[in-house]
Amino acid sequence: MQSVRGAWGAWGAPPPRAARALLPALLTFHRRAVALVSWSAVRACERDAVKRASEMQSVRGAWGAWGAPPPRAARALLPALLTFHRRAVAVHGMNCPEVSLRAPLWVAAAILADVILTETELLHLSAHTRHVAEKTRRDVIQPYMEAGQAERAAVLAEKFKDFELLVEMCVQQDDMDRLYSYIDKYAGEVAAARARRAWCARWGPLRGAAAGWLARAPPRRPALALHHLAARDYASAASLLAALAVEETDSVDRMTTTASLAKLCLLASDESHPSELWNKVESSLSLGEQHAALPRDIKLLHGLDTEDCRVLPAEDLVQMYIESESDALTEYDYKKALDLTDFVADMERRDDLRLRVWCACIRRSSWEECNIAAPAAELQDKMFFRLMHLVHVMGGDLELLLPPAEDILTARELAELVSDSRFRYLVKFGYECFQTAQEDASEA
Repeated sequence: MQSVRGAWGAWGAPPPRAARALLPALLTFHRRAVALVSWSAVRACERDAVKRASEMQSVRGAWGAWGAPPPRAARALLPALLTFHRRAVAVHGMNCPEVSLRAPLWVAAAILADVILTETELLHLSAHTRHVAEKTRRDVIQPYMEAGQAERAAVLAEKFKDFELLVEMCVQQDDMDRLYSYIDKYAGEVAAARARRAWCARWGPLRGAAAGWLARAPPRRPALALHHLAARDYASAASLLAALAVEETDSVDRMTTTASLAKLCLLASDESHPSELWNKVESSLSLGEQHAALPRDIKLLHGLDTEDCRVLPAEDLVQMYIESESDALTEYDYKKALDLTDFVADMERRDDLRLRVWCACIRRSSWEECNIAAPAAELQDKMFFRLMHLVHVMGGDLELLLPPAEDILTARELAELVSDSRFRYLVKFGYECFQTAQEDASEA
């Protein structure tokens, strides 16, 4: 060929047909050379990916021996892996010339993505690094969506709980059946609830028969409430949110937030406020306030000294006040216990709890050195009488909340005190003073 090219100048024209016959062979050789180079590049990428992934796996295997998250030197591999993954997807995956090499390349890239996201899960444990983990997760999975690899993106998003991306994918593909299945599958996930709220804010309420589908299963009711909010059906949203607040048992904060949203919906609704629904919302909010107002000693004793705690029935909270032996409790604390008895529906049980609260308050004071010569001073000193005064001053109905003197003097919790004539005298004196004050107020 070189001799033929050298003779061109002498020929002054294109080479003869015999020389041109070599061109097909040269083209075939060139095509094979390009393919070989492409294959070599892909194989080099795969070898590099396997090497980096094995390094990361060896580091992960050593965590158990360390007993703590890996040192900074091990996590320093993540930026390099992220860069390599980005190039593998954006450059090689989308521009691979050989169809037979494209599928293995996507498989290797997905494996690398799984390794990267597994390592970044530790960042979710700290509030300071959680945003970094969420951004990394989106940066790793989103390119698969853009490259048309939706199923690979869905697998990664499901495994690493990128619920916003799952919702976005379902909406873009108009795959409502898949979206509904995700709502059922991740009904208890807080992040999934945030994703549903973001979805309603961006794309609006569900259309068609979706509302009926949401209403058919109780676990879907939080999503149904969001649907009503997005559709500006505030009355329906208020009723559903109020019911959810009453049924909440796992989180006081969630109960209070849900009840607050229900109250806002009632205020925003153009319809009249049903008194029963309004009372239900106010009851949930009051119960949340009572949880927050528990004395510190009671919280510590019952393990409720956390940022958020489970929702306890009002009767259980009253029982905590009654059984508490803390000297730090005051008449204000026992007033809270009396307020909690309003949540007890059974009248006999409610009256019994109120009697026991008053008895517990009586036991908080020392009655061994009673000065019956100056009973008025004792009314100021004993917590029992201070509680009577506090309930009256704060507008409480003492005739309803205060049990009769006979019930106090026959209560089994006060058997030892009742045997003391001075105690009996002061109790009767306090009741007479209360009755006299009530009569004077009614005459005035």
